[in-house]
Amino acid sequence: MQDPNGARQHQANHPSSKIAGTFVWTKTRICFATNGARRGVDSDVKITVRLFAVARDLAGSPSVEVDVDENANIADLRAALINAFPALSDIVDHMLFSVDSEYASDHTTITAESDIGCIPPVSGG
Repeated sequence: MQDPNGARQHQANHPSSKIAGTFVWTKTRICFATNGARRGVDSDVKITVRLFAVARDLAGSPSVEVDVDENANIADLRAALINAFPALSDIVDHMLFSVDSEYASDHTTITAESDIGCIPPVSGG
């Protein structure tokens, strides 16, 4: 190749170290890899999430099912919810999740058997 990188060098730059895949950027600039980023590495499982308050209204249902990788965590679930229900994207950064009746961090691993609740932000007086 002649001058492939514009720097008068005859070799192309090394490939990017970034992972190829589909990502979701939330309004607070947090990046989540969507299911497609690791597809083929893990098998998918169907997760049922119970929704409350405004999340229930936006999704149009008291519970939803989404597909996530077998070794998924709450951060992966957030991304899957955005993909499946774009109306939730405005509040997903502010939602709390419970797994088996305990508050969960984004690093908490989930399974198909997990009892998952999604608690959106609330306000009032």
